[in-house]
Amino acid sequence: MNVLLQIQQNIQSYTAGEQKIANYIIENPEKLLPMSVHELAGRLDVSSATLVRFSKMLGLKGFTELKQRVSAALTTISSTESLKEVEKGDSVEDIKKKVSLRMNHMVEQVNKVLANEQVEQAAQLIRNAENVFTFGLGASSLAAQDISQKFSRIGKHCLVNTDITLMATSMTLLKESACLIAISNSGETAEVVKLSSLAESLGIPVIGITGQLKSKVAAKAQVVLMPSSGESIPMRTAATMSLMAQLYVVDILFYNYVANNFEDSMSGIQQTKNIEI
Repeated sequence: MNVLLQIQQNIQSYTAGEQKIANYIIENPEKLLPMSVHELAGRLDVSSATLVRFSKMLGLKGFTELKQRVSAALTTISSTESLKEVEKGDSVEDIKKKVSLRMNHMVEQVNKVLANEQVEQAAQLIRNAENVFTFGLGASSLAAQDISQKFSRIGKHCLVNTDITLMATSMTLLKESACLIAISNSGETAEVVKLSSLAESLGIPVIGITGQLKSKVAAKAQVVLMPSSGESIPMRTAATMSLMAQLYVVDILFYNYVANNFEDSMSGIQQTKNIEI
């Protein structure tokens, strides 16, 4: 995980004192490396304990590990310009560097928070279901469509629609042996919460794909798959990375299902591949 990008992406949520430390690290990562905690504390007019707390806030053991992570991060970027948001006048090469850095960071974040057992449980719920409902709005609707497209190709009966009324009707009529995959990055999208509540009342198990474990969608779900883009503040690339995180989780879920149901899945793929229209 690129600690410089982690700091950059979360800087707006920091306190004034924390932002002071963060800005110095981002703007002077090379100068940080030879410094002791006492030297940096004197430079920034903060206490050594404040620097240690800042390091621990990032999930690190202390200031020494922070310097180690900064050093490692510097080997993955050509310059600290890559840490910045896409800006007016950026060249294609600039954009490629910025987006690829965030993509790699997103994959590391998802791998860190996505629990293997939850993926396996979700795949089993889909295996047991005759009807797989998948629902999301906005960018999450693209992830819902991706689920439907992938699982339909291997013979699962998937229903996807952005019309909540039609989805509710279908779920009510086809509630036997069904499951709902509810997708919301915030976990608070009203329509997704309503459909999850309906599923709960109908006895339909819910698989939640959400970036927030303490959310209404997560509370309704039997299984929660956590995509984490590493983008915790509103930014131009944040929506893109959130969607990419969802699609990455969908891929992991799908391939886990295929791996555990290999012959049936390959048979379905072959049959759909040979369709002639």
